[in-house]
Amino acid sequence: MTPTQDLVTPLYHQITLVLRQRIEAGFYGAEGRIPSELELAREFNVSRITVSRAINDLAQAGLVERRRGAGTRVIGSALNRPVAAGIDTLLQSLNDMG
Repeated sequence: MTPTQDLVTPLYHQITLVLRQRIEAGFYGAEGRIPSELELAREFNVSRITVSRAINDLAQAGLVERRRGAGTRVIGSALNRPVAAGIDTLLQSLNDMG
């Protein structure tokens, strides 16, 4: 899944969803390091600021930990956490994912 120029969902949120999916699927491994902002910006063909905002959302959700000079790594417990969501947010999430 790659972000598209969707007029409804902001690019940073699309990237957040892609990265979240990768984390939950174990793509980066437990406590693995995710690529740098610059590498992700190149991959998704967006600005580094857009990627930074997406990673900040993941950090606020408790999925990654950011360390200056050491990069961003997956928090091991993020792979095993139950999904807590209500029906009201389910429909919005499904709509966001397309």
